[in-house]
Amino acid sequence: MMSPTRSEALSKELAISGLRKRGSDSGKNVLPMTTMDTNAMEEGKLKRSESTGSASSSNNVTKSVIASMAGRNSKDKKQRFGDRPRSQPPPPSPNGKKFKDNAAQPGNKGIRRTFYSLCFKMVFLLFIAFGARTLFNKAVLKYTEFGNGLQDITKERDDLNEKNKLMASQNSKLSKANAELEFNYKALEKERNDIKNMYDDMKTKQGDMVEKGVLEQKVKEERSRLEREMAERGGIEIEALRKSIQKQSHREVMDRFGKKYGSGPYKIEFQIELPDQPDQSPSFRYFVVETAPLLQMPHSISIFLEQVEENLWDGSSFLINNVQTVVARPRDKLQDFENAMLGSVSFDEYSDDFPLEAYTLGFNTESGKPEIYISTKVHPGPASAKDHNPGFGRISNGHDVIDMMSSLPVNSEGELRKEVVIKRVYLI
Repeated sequence: MMSPTRSEALSKELAISGLRKRGSDSGKNVLPMTTMDTNAMEEGKLKRSESTGSASSSNNVTKSVIASMAGRNSKDKKQRFGDRPRSQPPPPSPNGKKFKDNAAQPGNKGIRRTFYSLCFKMVFLLFIAFGARTLFNKAVLKYTEFGNGLQDITKERDDLNEKNKLMASQNSKLSKANAELEFNYKALEKERNDIKNMYDDMKTKQGDMVEKGVLEQKVKEERSRLEREMAERGGIEIEALRKSIQKQSHREVMDRFGKKYGSGPYKIEFQIELPDQPDQSPSFRYFVVETAPLLQMPHSISIFLEQVEENLWDGSSFLINNVQTVVARPRDKLQDFENAMLGSVSFDEYSDDFPLEAYTLGFNTESGKPEIYISTKVHPGPASAKDHNPGFGRISNGHDVIDMMSSLPVNSEGELRKEVVIKRVYLI
């Protein structure tokens, strides 16, 4: 009989050799020591010792080692593959060897299941991603359509607001116009009633009136009589007014100019600038006007001397050159004439002792504005003097200057193409 120590060692060696052989048969990278099925151990053709003492103790040691190794292997499998049911051992081969069934190994099934699970998850995630992208594109399209629709609605709202404002403004104008029409209608209605009342009154008084033809004749006769009386009375009054104005003008001239220049005739010098000609540059010329005796034309002389004293003709121009006269007008000093109340004479003053002749200076009263003229042709005598504007002075020196002005070119309306500027007018 073997000793217990030797028996225990032999049992350990048998267990270890069996475990190594099983690990090499599996062909996997597992722990070098794998578990051995207790049933296989029991049926593994290991002959138990028949000895009663030492064999039982050896059996007990072998079982304890196998149990400890099986527990350790079970814990490793649970960590690697989870709590999976252990596969049944392959059936024994006829020759006593185990089948090498890789598909039956728990590690291969776990890997396949993990692979299938990952593939399923990936397909599911791709499906979800594709669906989410489609839904996102639809949402973006819907949002864009909604934004465009909102802009259209906002624009329509603004257009409606503008139309409402315009309609409100037009309504206000129409209301105002309606009120004015109503007021005018009431006024016309009142006027129509007044006319109707007047017509009724005239119709009532018609019976008391004489026949229409007799009445018209009487009216004509009465009007003619009144016109004759007014003409006679007016002519006397107008002539008296003229003489009064002449006397007042004579006194004003003597008071203002008599001490320095005497009782006349007065001499006034014109300094003018002739326009440039093709063969010469602009030049200054002078001519002198001598007035009529103060007693013959007091009102015209008074107005002209006051205009000269106020420098109203300085800066004016000769603009018109017609057949018989050259006419001067103020350019920008019309308001100055009006402010000085020296625009023109109060009436046309004539004297048989001072007829209109060539080189005569006078007022052009036909325009109603301050204008003076110088005649260039011989006029009719005293018999037809009142057919022309009054003259109150004559050119005593400078006839050649007047001839030069009258020879300047004019346009179709008789206006000088280049005006003659009056630089200065003054008493000498």
